[in-house]
Amino acid sequence: MRFMNKNTEYHYHEERGYKNLIGKSLFDCHSNKKSIERIQKGYESIKSNGKEIFVCVTSRNQRVYMQGVKNKNGEWIGFIERFELNLQI
Repeated sequence: MRFMNKNTEYHYHEERGYKNLIGKSLFDCHSNKKSIERIQKGYESIKSNGKEIFVCVTSRNQRVYMQGVKNKNGEWIGFIERFELNLQI
């Protein structure tokens, strides 16, 4: 991980109990095989079609998406997890 905003910090530090994630692998907090496969499959899908992926709704009623990130040359370099309030009933 390279950056965490306030919502991400709260989710991973307070809700999930992980600390000091900056500079570490994403898989330090997603270590089970099913999660790793889901993340890898999702990222490959983003790279192939450029579309974000819906991941889940959290216990705090937030929708989580994976959204691809490109560098200045237009090459895929990773993704962000985007959290937004789930307003659907």
